[in-house]
Amino acid sequence: MYVMSPRRLIADAPAQAVPALHKCLKARRDEATLSTADALADQRAVAVLEQIGSDDAKQLLAEFAKGTPGDPLTQHAKLALGRMK
Repeated sequence: MYVMSPRRLIADAPAQAVPALHKCLKARRDEATLSTADALADQRAVAVLEQIGSDDAKQLLAEFAKGTPGDPLTQHAKLALGRMK
């Protein structure tokens, strides 16, 4: 299956990138265990959302920042929101 790179997604359609990343991240949260590759992909997705910087991107980061304490996605989202202020 072909997966568009985050940079290409931002360049081609930044408004569509946020829902696509939301769907991807939410799907991974439902998995029992997260592989190292998935954890890295989550970190990169947070960086993409931070780079987009739209209200939708901030809202999604805020949603993930409210996640389980100690969860890497939660921590990365909190840090990204802090840098965006």
